[in-house]
Amino acid sequence: MAALQFNQDTVRDLMSFIDDNKHQFNECQYIQFCNAIKFLHSNSSSIASLPEIRLRREHILNNIYYYQNMLYNYSRITNLDKYNVLISFLSLNEPQSEVISTISVSDLELFALFHTSPKELKFLYNNEKIKRVDNNHRWAQQKIDELNEQLQSIDQEEL
Repeated sequence: MAALQFNQDTVRDLMSFIDDNKHQFNECQYIQFCNAIKFLHSNSSSIASLPEIRLRREHILNNIYYYQNMLYNYSRITNLDKYNVLISFLSLNEPQSEVISTISVSDLELFALFHTSPKELKFLYNNEKIKRVDNNHRWAQQKIDELNEQLQSIDQEEL
């Protein structure tokens, strides 16, 4: 089966073909053809864009699914969480120190353990993770809301 892709030019060509050959049809057939072409002409832009609308809709749904997964997949403490805590805890001024960026998290962690307990460090890491997860959740939820609005406007276009 051929794909349903045509535009206003195709409808005009069809009308010209029917008009050029109208002597081969009886009056009832000619009127039916004209009514069908009139329908195609008035709806050709929306009919032709249906596959594009479906693709846009599918793309938006995939993005919504991606952001929904993000809401559930930020539960581990990352090295960035640890790094942020250690820089803050050790009162190191990150932007002014190029050496800090070359020190590994485990080295910073060893240094921090001279000043606090592993339990306290774990608590600080967890708080940093919670802040990051909250920020990511707000961001992902905002993206989901924007995509749902786009989805609603596409659904209205289809009608």
